[in-house]
Amino acid sequence: MEVHNVPSLRRPDSETPAEASGSCRAVPPRRARRSAPRASTPRLLVIGRARRYAFHMVTSGTPSWIANIDRWGSICSIIAFVSSLSFGRVLLTPTPASALQAGPGRLPTILLLGGLAAAGHGILWSLAERGFTWKFGAGGSRTLPQGWPAALLSVTQTIPLVLVPLAYQQLVGVPIVPHRHLLAGTCALAAAVLGNIAMYGTSSRGFRGVRRMISPLRNPLTLKKAVELEAIWAFMHFTCTALVYRMVVAFPSGTVFSVAVAPVVGAAFFFFGIVSFILLRFPGSIKERSWIQVRGVVSGIILLVALEGGMLT
Repeated sequence: MEVHNVPSLRRPDSETPAEASGSCRAVPPRRARRSAPRASTPRLLVIGRARRYAFHMVTSGTPSWIANIDRWGSICSIIAFVSSLSFGRVLLTPTPASALQAGPGRLPTILLLGGLAAAGHGILWSLAERGFTWKFGAGGSRTLPQGWPAALLSVTQTIPLVLVPLAYQQLVGVPIVPHRHLLAGTCALAAAVLGNIAMYGTSSRGFRGVRRMISPLRNPLTLKKAVELEAIWAFMHFTCTALVYRMVVAFPSGTVFSVAVAPVVGAAFFFFGIVSFILLRFPGSIKERSWIQVRGVVSGIILLVALEGGMLT
């Protein structure tokens, strides 16, 4: 389509409205229209972020359940609370292979041991990172451990789970660990190392690991992928560590229920707990580096407490 110049219908600039009408009366200039007061910069930033967040949630192609992310976070929080009550009930009920006797001090003892194991894991992993000049952190780094670093990460998790209860037993003089504790801990350590390598892989050119297969680092992590990975992590940790430990301790007289119930309930407690955090802090929990670091710390604490309970129950 061609665009042509259209002659203007306005009067010449030199001819004023008064001259056109033949009157010499001056025409008062029009008052400038007052503009509405502009919002302050912080308010504009908040409004802009809210609009972008709302657009991200309701844009076409986005699953409808993501638009109700707060509601799903509340539902997962309720499920996590119910799972914690179920896990607490399991911890209060000793199995035949458990050395820790029933009583009011059983649950606080297991929670204390799990907290100490989580602190031990954090210290050992920090020392390993400093010694080998690694910068993996709690998950906020752009790289993930593979091969030898992944194996050492599993060692720093499992060693406190095995040695902290043993040291506490020697300190207080009360039976804490079951028979064959060191043998079961060694088997759990070997299985946990293999599980961590299966998740993280051996190298970027070799076996990439389940984590990179599901969500490569070059791609942004989505909410669906994050929930899937947490489910796989829960299965791996509580199968390779808690379940293997309990199978060795309960062999040969343990039943399937007495061996598997604590790891299963512990895995549910860990999964719904960390998924609640992801949903309630979304999208920062999977997008912002600071919140990813916080999520890694929270995940480590819940994991070590749940694993310790699943092993010693």
